[in-house]
Amino acid sequence: MSVRLRVERALTGDARVDAGIVSRAIREGHLYAAVDGVATPPAFEFSATDTFGTVRMGDQLSVSGPVTLHVRSNAPEGFTTTLWNGVTPVAVDRRERDFSVTLPAAPAVYWAEVRADGAHAAAPWITSNPIYVRANVAPAAAPERPPAAMSTALFDGRSTAGWHIENDAVSLGSVDVTAQPALRMRFGLASEGAVNQFVALAVDTPNGLAPNDRIAFTARADTPMRVSVQLRTMQTNWERSVYVDKFNHPNRIFFDEFRPVQNGDTHTLSPADVKSVLFVIDTTNTKPGAAGRLWIIEPALEK
Repeated sequence: MSVRLRVERALTGDARVDAGIVSRAIREGHLYAAVDGVATPPAFEFSATDTFGTVRMGDQLSVSGPVTLHVRSNAPEGFTTTLWNGVTPVAVDRRERDFSVTLPAAPAVYWAEVRADGAHAAAPWITSNPIYVRANVAPAAAPERPPAAMSTALFDGRSTAGWHIENDAVSLGSVDVTAQPALRMRFGLASEGAVNQFVALAVDTPNGLAPNDRIAFTARADTPMRVSVQLRTMQTNWERSVYVDKFNHPNRIFFDEFRPVQNGDTHTLSPADVKSVLFVIDTTNTKPGAAGRLWIIEPALEK
């Protein structure tokens, strides 16, 4: 038995590059399973097309009109293909190697299987990953939070006053101010295996964060990544991760969204006890040896 991937581009022969290509195909569900003991080598394609375009296994369409499912394989003579919507068959025992079926607009989870005849008919020869057709439903709104009435800047817009870099013994970091203005952190995690490497951009808050109830900032990085925003007390660190990409994106995190860094910690976060705010890049979300830049713009405490 094997898992066959539909990769975005041809493999290069460079293991580091090819690992990324293969990993993305797996994460995106661009794959099918085949029982090579029945027939080999398998060749199989499964796609869905509507008025907006064509997608393949692991992908998603919105409900926008009829959907045409297309199957192509090198199934031997006598093999049959069945198309399913969940547990309901929508095309049964098709013997063509190349065929299409058009179905009405509706939410669905389409997938395909190809079966042999005779002694091997009990188990599918090929089982595809699904193609999803989902209704255009707006995501559930987050609970309403009152808008901030007051804001206290953590960055003066001119200097790194109050800000500093923290890092482990083998990683490197620095901070400066750009013309935007923004705090720019340069980081380089050591490549010596995973030994809890980290680089953090930190500002001390000796008077605590009370009476504020949230922190706001805009961030971007020179490569998409996750950053751990942390609040440090004398007892522990509290963390909430955010996704950062190449474009400025505003963030607003309420203190009740932070969780203890150490699982099982029974302390309760008290904003008055927070002594530092940190923007942390570590091996929880970033590979050892990674280097780059992170911009933090207009960080502020709000209430």
